[in-house]
Amino acid sequence: MKIKFILPAMLAVSIAFTSCKKDNEETAPADLSKDEGKALVEATSTRAKQDVTDLQESTGGTALDNLTGLLGSSEGENPLGRGYKGKRGKAFRRILGDFKSSIRATQSKTSEEEAAWDFEGNKGTYTYNNSTEDFDLTDSTTDAVVIIFPAGSDLTVNNATVTVSEYTEDADGQPTRLDGDLKVDGEVVTSIDYTGAFDGEGQPTSLELTFVIVPFELKAELDKQSDTKMSGSSSLTQSGSTIYDVAGDIEFKTAELEDLVSLSGHVQYGDVRVSGSVDGTRMEELDNQEADPTSEEINSAFSATITQQSTSAKIGDIIAADYTDEMDDTYPNLYIRYNDGSLELAEDAFKSVIEDIEEFIEELEADFEEDEVAVRN
Repeated sequence: MKIKFILPAMLAVSIAFTSCKKDNEETAPADLSKDEGKALVEATSTRAKQDVTDLQESTGGTALDNLTGLLGSSEGENPLGRGYKGKRGKAFRRILGDFKSSIRATQSKTSEEEAAWDFEGNKGTYTYNNSTEDFDLTDSTTDAVVIIFPAGSDLTVNNATVTVSEYTEDADGQPTRLDGDLKVDGEVVTSIDYTGAFDGEGQPTSLELTFVIVPFELKAELDKQSDTKMSGSSSLTQSGSTIYDVAGDIEFKTAELEDLVSLSGHVQYGDVRVSGSVDGTRMEELDNQEADPTSEEINSAFSATITQQSTSAKIGDIIAADYTDEMDDTYPNLYIRYNDGSLELAEDAFKSVIEDIEEFIEELEADFEEDEVAVRN
């Protein structure tokens, strides 16, 4: 079996790994046994569904859902512009509502439907009127966009305030700055601080984002150092406890971001972190050679280590080793090599974690799509 089978899997596992610098410690942590490592991985894969539920049921999450529905049904004064249902909502919610993806490459606008949001023209205080089920412009002198609305099921009580103090877009309509918060009963429950820059193709060249829905905090950064080099990071925490943390540096041979040169980074879910690097040049050599690469050759192209992040204790390494399938075909596959030297297929060891992460993403996507439908309708 050719290397084209193993390399995509290896790259997928290694895509966000880092070659991490280890802290100087007088005493190295004790490595975990195989049973301890397996137990930690399994324990990590139990929280995603509860995380999504906690997010949806948080005060900030509930208030944002209410605001989305109220703005989408309003026929009166609309702080996002008259075309919110089909136009302004996309530009605004692309930043404020896209909690499911920490770093998202936005595309250049090609239609009037995604026209820029006139932030300056919409400054003022807008208050929800339950009698008319519309928003009334109650103060046109406010030097911000302020939206006062009910955060709960009682639509007669306007106890929430969204304040967008700054918003800018570039000439192509890509959002470059957003600063705002949401208060319920005077307490900040959601806030966003975003700065971004884009090239002529609508791809981000730099990005800094902090998005909070108490007790969740999403952070993301992206920095394109040159046409061929970039770095990025993203993390999501709940009350200071890590849900996920990803960071990486990547370099390509061409400005079209083709032909990988190197990749290093880490991906962490819960308390389990995988750190490593990929030698893209070596991978290409193996992919182009006539003979099928051996496990040893594949191992010369990447390295990856699994640790318990809170203690830095090592769980094991990810390596390529020979695998024989049910058809008696033997070829390299990815394994976890535990500290005692025993091997376990990586796809089996991480199955529950991968399924859990997929469920986490799907839950967020479903919730976001429901909001989009509510806006369109």
